[in-house]
Amino acid sequence: MRRIPNRSKILAYLVATVTFLLYLKIDCHHKRSLQIHRHLSINRPFTETLPAKSICTDLLKLSISIQDADLDNLPPQYTLHTYINKIETDTEAMMAIPDTKNYVVIAFRGTEFTNINDWETNLNAKKIRSQIPNAPKRVKLHQGFWNATIGNSIAAEFEEIILDLIDDDTHTIDNVYVTGYSMGGACAHILGAYLAAKNSNINVNVVTFGQPRIGNKKFKKWTERKLENLSVFRFVNKNDIVPRLPYNFKHAGHLYQIWWDDSELFYNQLGRGAYSEVPLLWYSGVSVMDHFTDDYLDFFQNRVENDPSIWTNEFEMNEDCKKWQYGCDL
Repeated sequence: MRRIPNRSKILAYLVATVTFLLYLKIDCHHKRSLQIHRHLSINRPFTETLPAKSICTDLLKLSISIQDADLDNLPPQYTLHTYINKIETDTEAMMAIPDTKNYVVIAFRGTEFTNINDWETNLNAKKIRSQIPNAPKRVKLHQGFWNATIGNSIAAEFEEIILDLIDDDTHTIDNVYVTGYSMGGACAHILGAYLAAKNSNINVNVVTFGQPRIGNKKFKKWTERKLENLSVFRFVNKNDIVPRLPYNFKHAGHLYQIWWDDSELFYNQLGRGAYSEVPLLWYSGVSVMDHFTDDYLDFFQNRVENDPSIWTNEFEMNEDCKKWQYGCDL
């Protein structure tokens, strides 16, 4: 298996800087104020249920393992089941299974700075038909990310492996988790939609970190309202620039926003009904440094461990004023 040394902070800085220069344009069309959800529904539907913090931590660690090509050092309770490298698009992904054997995790590698194929994937930002089975014709995806997930057949290969495991009596698979960091998160999100659309009997959990936007408004509407077996939570660290790009695409799924001493959870990013949407200022985030995996890992391993109150699984609601919201209580 090809080994790639851990990406240095300098390379990570250059990756995000180049992306920023190529994509910079802020999408500012959201208006609603932020509020705090004071009560948590006990019986939430699957699409609104955030995986446990321990699972999210494992998913980040697995994403970093594939990112750093360090597959010999997965979290201790996980075993590598499958590794796939699609040469034509240089897409790398793995499947890991926990000791309990009751779910599987698929993790995609993100951008490598020196890999020209990755940059071709990132910059191939034309919108094309998703060709996801059962998806409306007007559902469109970022062509580069589509090529790296569906066009190269990696989605179909993972689907076949999952179905074989479900039929295997030695496993009791009841959930599929798909994850990835940066570009890997984009591929994970597309694979999650693909699996959920084709297999209504499988619960698919997409959890990504620093993921860019991947689809059009129709993709957002279709996946959020029609795929009842698809749960999507996107973690964004502070002002990480990558999730704000590319400007003419939309985010689907829930936004878990990490701040310095707090975190907020936004229902499908834009809110709905009594749920609040992300504030206008969110779209102005342009930090390269906030995209580093070290910062994401610090949130789970240090900050939340030291202060559990930072972790939230409650959606922001339109009911209370925050101290920085001038005039909302008038």
